[in-house]
Amino acid sequence: MNELPQPFVTAVFTATSHHPFQIPKRYADVYKEGPVPITKCIQYTDNAIRLFFNRVKNYDWFKNTIFVITADHKLFSVPILFYGDVINKKEVRNQLDCQADVMPTLLDAIHYPKPFVAFGNSVLQPDSLVVNFNDQIYNIFQGNYFLLFDGNNQTGFYDYINDPMLKNNIMGKFPDIEQRMLNVLKAEIQQYHVRMIENKLAEP
Repeated sequence: MNELPQPFVTAVFTATSHHPFQIPKRYADVYKEGPVPITKCIQYTDNAIRLFFNRVKNYDWFKNTIFVITADHKLFSVPILFYGDVINKKEVRNQLDCQADVMPTLLDAIHYPKPFVAFGNSVLQPDSLVVNFNDQIYNIFQGNYFLLFDGNNQTGFYDYINDPMLKNNIMGKFPDIEQRMLNVLKAEIQQYHVRMIENKLAEP
């Protein structure tokens, strides 16, 4: 990275924390076993990140860089860490976010002035919203609520904060909230399909 012209973007994808949870042989006896097979891998990854930051912290581009550390998948609980001097908030947020939020968050952090297309939101802004597609069902999460839509009809509505196991379908009890969320979801689906078909997922 130190040899790349600035500004630059790089990405590193690691598979160490995936089954069969193997780390380099020279580290086999460095880390302790734990209650789950991934324990050594997490220790190895933590140390690799520590060594990386110790190495790059003195480069001239370090203070102008935003680092994003996240998992590629972990059901619906994926940590995302934004680190850098341009993000001047030191806090941990337990809020609705998704990986589609990474790009708009970075553009928000650098005060990017031009239009762009995103199907996520900046996590630096107060209102959070997540849309995804799972088992042939569209999902939208906003506030305390979770709405399901099969492409034609709404099929469920839950207060997932107070009912995390989704045992109580309260569809029809909050019609104004449900309609607003459904409209947002339909708009996202329409935008995605039209932009895919017309090749407009990026601004010209």
